[in-house]
Parts: sequence; structure tokens; C-alpha cells
Amino acid sequence: MASLSAPSPTSRSACAPYGGFFDYDLKKERLEEVSRELEDPAIWQKPEKAQELGKERAKLATETSQMDSATRAVIDSVELLELAEAEGDEAIAIEVERDLPKVEAEVRKLELRRMFRGEMDPRNAYLDIQAGAGGTEAQDW
Repeated sequence: MASLSAPSPTSRSACAPYGGFFDYDLKKERLEEVSRELEDPAIWQKPEKAQELGKERAKLATETSQMDSATRAVIDSVELLELAEAEGDEAIAIEVERDLPKVEAEVRKLELRRMFRGEMDPRNAYLDIQAGAGGTEAQDW
């Protein structure tokens, strides 16, 4: 079994942050800032601003907790695999392999959120397909 402790070429320390979806440090910092603003009693004099900040806080809290969860799952899996390798315990490796679909599902959720991070993406959409001119294939629609 190969060692998994080698640094990743895509780790946080390998590239500068660009403010993208996965920029955890900026999101965590902004979450703390928004929470401090909401703790100020004066903010409630402006209900629109308070509501906007509340929505932002909920979004940031969800995103950071999902990233924390996925990161922890991956780190735990790597640590267990290293332990299995060090002790020659195949049962632990099999357990990690069995839990892998859960870890993969968490990472896929993050990937989906990354793809749909636009302002309107969380909103519902309606799609109406109407058959136009055509033969029998158009009637199938």
C-alpha cells in the first residue's frame, strides 16, 4: 500500500486563494464578521440589512460545515489507511473501503454546490417543452 501522506499538488498551500467556492479561509472569516455584525443591536434598526446578513450567515455556515465534514471524512480515511498500513491490518483497510461511498458522496455534494453557486441557482425553475413543427418524433414530446 502506498503512503498517502505526501503533500497534494492541489493543497491550500500549493496555490494562492482566488475567492472561489472552496476558499474556506475567506468564508470562515466572513462568517465571523457577519455574526459579529448581527450581534450588534443597532443592525435591527435596518431590518432589510439584518435579513440580508442573516441569509448570508446561514449560507456561509452551511458551506463551511459541509467543507469541514468532507475534509474531516477524507482526513480520517487517510489516517485509518496509514494506521492499517503500519499495523498490517487488512480489516481496517476494508472498513475504510466500505465507508468510501459516504466520503465520495460528501465530496460530490461540494462539487455540485461549486457548479451551481450563482445568485439564481438556489431558486426553482420551470421548464415548458412544446412540440413544434415536425413529424411523428415531434409528437412524442
